[in-house]
Amino acid sequence: MERLRWLIFLLLFGENEALPTARFYPTKNNNMKITSPTKEFVIVEEMECAFSCSRETTCLSFSTTKSAGAVTCRFGDAYDARRTADPGSKFFYKEPVTTGYTPVPGTSSFLKLVRIDGLTWIEADAKCRLDVGGRLAIPATTEMLNSMNQTMIANLGVDIVCKYFFMDGQSKTNQYTWSFLDGTSLNITAKGDGNFHPNEPDSGSGGQCLMMTRQYAVAPFYSGFWVDSSCTSGVVQFGCVSDGYFCEIKIPN
Repeated sequence: MERLRWLIFLLLFGENEALPTARFYPTKNNNMKITSPTKEFVIVEEMECAFSCSRETTCLSFSTTKSAGAVTCRFGDAYDARRTADPGSKFFYKEPVTTGYTPVPGTSSFLKLVRIDGLTWIEADAKCRLDVGGRLAIPATTEMLNSMNQTMIANLGVDIVCKYFFMDGQSKTNQYTWSFLDGTSLNITAKGDGNFHPNEPDSGSGGQCLMMTRQYAVAPFYSGFWVDSSCTSGVVQFGCVSDGYFCEIKIPN
């Protein structure tokens, strides 16, 4: 009976339009429900959710939840959409597209450095999102930080002037509290904490965005420190402008 229902569904679907060809994969812990769906609707069969997601370019993952004889379908706009454990749910993500990105060793992320002068953080974030599943890189792990720094060094070569690249991170209320696109946050207590340059952050207020910098102009030389800068201006400091940004695509575990 189950197979017959699917055959009827496929025949009806195929009469109207071509069948979608997207592939979906489960995570190790498959019993998860998307918490901030871009679309949510009730369906009869779980497979309908996969077909519907296949037909929308902005749907990169989905979850189905069985309850009271019905199935709720939820779309996610990221491969690694925010989700929570739920025994009645199943989570799947679309086959990733990572062309132009490099794997970050020890993680499920892929990284890309783009060099464009003078962009704001807001513009850089929008540029990353043009890639399917892309976003500004979140500097959350040692592996990601090392890859970002090494990628920056490899791309800059012997260039000795100051360079500044946007990554994810915004200070909403003050210069010591930072939030990230994946819902995580970072709290520091003084300048130079964590990965910040010894004189950073120095805005004195919130409303700033994170950058990674390299300085080989005068001693002491450094590479990989964080600095804060305006989210709405491409001018950083000392007459320098932003030099580009890091994008990340994260695949669920």
